[in-house]
Amino acid sequence: MIRKRLLQLSLLLVLIIIVVSLIPGGARPQTPLRAVHEHLLAYGAVAFWFALLLKGMGARVALIAGLSALAGVLELVQLVVPGREGQWIDFHYSTAGAVLGGLGGALLAELARRVSRSLRR
Repeated sequence: MIRKRLLQLSLLLVLIIIVVSLIPGGARPQTPLRAVHEHLLAYGAVAFWFALLLKGMGARVALIAGLSALAGVLELVQLVVPGREGQWIDFHYSTAGAVLGGLGGALLAELARRVSRSLRR
């Protein structure tokens, strides 16, 4: 039950990325970071969180591919959003964030699994 709720929370994080990506340029929240770093951190954090919750490498690979595809679609849609522009560099940083976050989450999940198993012995 808890895992299901955490996965639902994760979907909320993805929804936040979608909404912020499609807000017209003048209304977009500003951070002190460069746009590419925002992409890297946002997709990295979401992928890390999901990778901790998902079971199996196949699910994690699908997660990374899905986030990368989402990034590509959002960059294309931004071409028609006032004050926004889709950029390849943003897509690349989003994908890099998804890969790094997904790998980091998978590694931490595997480490936790091994520690848990060794403590049960």
